[in-house]
Amino acid sequence: MLKTHSFYAPEKMHVHLDQFEFLSLNNQGYYKTYNDFKAVIPVIPKAKLSNIIGKLIANNDLEACSFSMTSGTTGEPKLLVNSIWRNKNKAHYAAYFKGIIGTYVLTKTDVVANLFTAGGFSTLYDGCNRLLEGIGCHLLPIGRLDQFSAIAQYQMIRKMWQVGLSVLFGTPSSIIYLLKLSKQNGVNLNIKKIIFTGEPFSHEKRDFIKTVWPGAHIYGLYGHSETGFIAFNTPQCENQHYHYLSDWFFLEVIHDGELLVTSYADTLMPIIRYQVGDRVSLYDHPCGCGIDLPILSLQGRKDKKFNFSGNLISSDIVKDTLSKLFLRDIEFQIHLRSGQEGRDELVLLLNKYQRNEVKDN
Repeated sequence: MLKTHSFYAPEKMHVHLDQFEFLSLNNQGYYKTYNDFKAVIPVIPKAKLSNIIGKLIANNDLEACSFSMTSGTTGEPKLLVNSIWRNKNKAHYAAYFKGIIGTYVLTKTDVVANLFTAGGFSTLYDGCNRLLEGIGCHLLPIGRLDQFSAIAQYQMIRKMWQVGLSVLFGTPSSIIYLLKLSKQNGVNLNIKKIIFTGEPFSHEKRDFIKTVWPGAHIYGLYGHSETGFIAFNTPQCENQHYHYLSDWFFLEVIHDGELLVTSYADTLMPIIRYQVGDRVSLYDHPCGCGIDLPILSLQGRKDKKFNFSGNLISSDIVKDTLSKLFLRDIEFQIHLRSGQEGRDELVLLLNKYQRNEVKDN
């Protein structure tokens, strides 16, 4: 397997992709140069991933497979297929990632609440349960608390306190929800670590967390439903800087900072030069945390869609809504911010010369 970083002399790099049967390789089983790789392998947009899944279904090649679906927070939902039992690379990647998280983030003494959404074609909740069990943590498989009655919420909060809950694993929105719930019910949880993914964790939300759990250390995971987790950060890393797993992922940055991901982990559903829709920068300078892995710096989304409280919203939807209120197209800006107690807020700024042109109805 290739073990190199994408910013290290890519023109001299050997890209080993012989495990992907549908790729045309030279006699040595690899592309001799990065330019050869780019010339032969096209960029794969998200829409084309459905073609791969369609072929597996059409060929009835689904032995030991499980289905999942992308969350829709970074694009239209897509069907995915996974099989750790017939994919040795996937199993090896899972073991490697467990070792990384067990070394730098979690320990066997941690009592961890999994706050991700369960069911609904989601693989994140179940996958994180398996990760936590593999590390040896004390696992609390909670799911989304807002789906339960007030009585059930109170009972679960009390049980969390009883077993000594110390770590929260979820989206920033689900973590903030649990924090408010514990305050409302008068239960003082002793949270020492927070691990988040799925949406940005703003400075305002972090500051609010610190007012209740001042000693909590915040860790981040970066990835996608299609690729799995590809990077992580620690409290010592700079904001939005993540160490990516270069043993398992080859990353490219093309025009305007757009990220392409090639995964060595998944051969059943190959991810090669895949457009994930994020803008990033890559660095090889040392990190303050001391971890010797390359750095990926998140720079926002490439498309016109954005994540608001875990929901995918397109600026086109905002434009269409405004068109129903105003006589002609109005210029606007969308500002996302965190208000009191970490509440997500979406603010529209309208052109002051147009905002009085409201339709009669």
